[in-house]
Amino acid sequence: MNLTHPITDPAISLSVFNRIFEKMMYFHLKSFLEKFSILNSQYSFRKKWSTEHAILEITNQIQTNMDRKLYTCVIFIDLQKAFDTVYHTIILKKLDHYGIGVIVNDRFISYLTSRKQITEISPLNISKKVKVLSGVHQGSVL
Repeated sequence: MNLTHPITDPAISLSVFNRIFEKMMYFHLKSFLEKFSILNSQYSFRKKWSTEHAILEITNQIQTNMDRKLYTCVIFIDLQKAFDTVYHTIILKKLDHYGIGVIVNDRFISYLTSRKQITEISPLNISKKVKVLSGVHQGSVL
């Protein structure tokens, strides 16, 4: 049996067509989210925005509250791996909630569902295929 590594296996890696499709979906989704100001408090993963902007906003809010003699409580959570744990059903419900059109949402349903993965430790230790229910696809712009 000839086993190839999943990353180098052309049947598993993202096709050129798929990458072009993803970029088109990305730009349409991004423009929709920006047009309706849905990402107002999202600082990372956006052009011309950074965590420095978030720090400046928090500092400004704390100073404003101090001037008004109000207390401020801040909780910082590291969500670095958050995309790896979000269930596809939640992503799809959020897209629907924010008014992403039915046709576009159907594309995301198709994109996210029916994906499977395997784990290979060695050629003799390969897991069964398991349906992927959460996370984003490696190498994807979405």
